[in-house]
Amino acid sequence: MTTRVEVTFEPDGAGTLVTVVQTGFPAVELRDFFTQEVWVDAFARIEAYPRR
Repeated sequence: MTTRVEVTFEPDGAGTLVTVVQTGFPAVELRDFFTQEVWVDAFARIEAYPRR
């Protein structure tokens, strides 16, 4: 499976707003899985990393 991922970073108060747009999924079910599972877990791991 090949998709395109665009990530943007914008200042947001004292933090940064990260926006991820991933396109090119061959099926809606795969898109929804990435939206609801994969990216949520990835951002949770990124957020936890500096706290180690």
